[in-house]
Amino acid sequence: MRLAGWLLLGVALGLGYSTKADEPPRESATKSFVYKKTKQADLEIVVHYPPGWKEADKRPAIVFFFGGGWTGGRIQQFEPQAAHLASRGMVAARADYRVKSRHGVTPKECVEDAKSAVRWMRQNAAKLGINPCQIGAAGGSAGGHIAACTALTPGLEAEGEDTKVSSKPYALVLFNPVLRFDGIPQLMERIGNDEALGKAISPTLHLRRSSPPTLLLYGTADRLMVQGEEFMKKSKELGHRAEVFTADGQPHSFFNRPPWLERTTQRMDEFLVSIGYLEGKAETARSSKWTSSFAVDKANLTNVGENPYFIPLEPGYRLILKGDGAALTVTVTHKTKLVDGVQTRVVEEREEKDGQPSEISQDYFAIDKTTNAVYYFGEDVDVYRDGKVVGHPGAWLSGVNGAKFGMMMPGKPKVGDKFQQEVAPKVAMDHCEIVAIGEECETPAGRFKNCLRTREGSAIEKGTSVKVYASGVGLIKDDEFVLAKIEKKAGKKAGEGKEK
Repeated sequence: MRLAGWLLLGVALGLGYSTKADEPPRESATKSFVYKKTKQADLEIVVHYPPGWKEADKRPAIVFFFGGGWTGGRIQQFEPQAAHLASRGMVAARADYRVKSRHGVTPKECVEDAKSAVRWMRQNAAKLGINPCQIGAAGGSAGGHIAACTALTPGLEAEGEDTKVSSKPYALVLFNPVLRFDGIPQLMERIGNDEALGKAISPTLHLRRSSPPTLLLYGTADRLMVQGEEFMKKSKELGHRAEVFTADGQPHSFFNRPPWLERTTQRMDEFLVSIGYLEGKAETARSSKWTSSFAVDKANLTNVGENPYFIPLEPGYRLILKGDGAALTVTVTHKTKLVDGVQTRVVEEREEKDGQPSEISQDYFAIDKTTNAVYYFGEDVDVYRDGKVVGHPGAWLSGVNGAKFGMMMPGKPKVGDKFQQEVAPKVAMDHCEIVAIGEECETPAGRFKNCLRTREGSAIEKGTSVKVYASGVGLIKDDEFVLAKIEKKAGKKAGEGKEK
């Protein structure tokens, strides 16, 4: 199975997620809105709704801002944290904002956009089902900086907006934020050494006893930790409420990966409980354990059938995905292969770059005819260079060298499901988490409703991969690849062309 090494933050390429504004969200659903129009771009905000949400609700809310040095970054960054808070009953949003690499702006405009996002949340409180007096702001690194600025920086309001509606949040959750520009040469250079602006966007300088309660989260090996210490010292002197979580020996951006993703989300949860934004005992974001053993009666497994989201195991069915000069073709072949006592269906994944193969894998799947869950029994892999096979990394088979089959897709998937797709120690240990269901997604092949999105990673490889599956279709996004064409070809009957 293909697991790209690109990080989740680096991928968009023409695939949008949205649901219509006049439709009530499904459980764990998201909606996408444009919260601000600028001359450079329309800015999106993605809202996560909790189960049982109603427009008449008055729920606490929070908006997250991604990091990226005011130069890059993507709106997807705080998806796990937002999904967790939605599962706990809050309305949680993730806001895009202008950055230097895409829009040619400085940190000044980044702060302005963050203020606009908080104001938009408050202006639309009735439609979003939120309490306008319980809106928090959060973010990481540069995103943490602009979140802090929404609460503490005077001015920098967007021209033409209704400033009678406050852009200030009532709580802050800041993951390794920049808290001072003033006096820091490397940061002042980003704003042309504008001293007045540098002071304005230095949150610590504007801290007051009445400032919103704040949670800071830093790794002790992060050079920005000194800014957090300065903030905490001033907070204590003022009698302001601030708390700090530290991760011993951890560098900048530590909170993006396990186990710190879970631990910082837990700490955020506890903080929000303490200030009345959440109720009940604080919980972890989700279990950090991946289900790796599956109680399956192999007699119920077959190589033909349909799962609600995985590619139909129908011989001749083909999906063609494209992206950045490359193509990924997924074909349900007429072949089957006996693996670990199960006659599995052979699905070929062919990845090409500039018309030349870079990797071809034969993946072996079976579907439970009683539950429609799809299981993954292994793969054979050929990696190419200059038209020649140069290796077979990641090849494994269930029942060989201690490997066991994993789950590819549950029959009735739920947000928060976490499972091993591959269980081949030291060879292939991919795992998957279902992070969203019910989205509407658009690709060059069309617009698809009721889509499922996953985040995949590995215990033995770095990085994560995002995939999106459309109901009744299968894979429509795989990192940089998006669905361009669906082919359904009649051919041999299922079971013909068996590979022994």
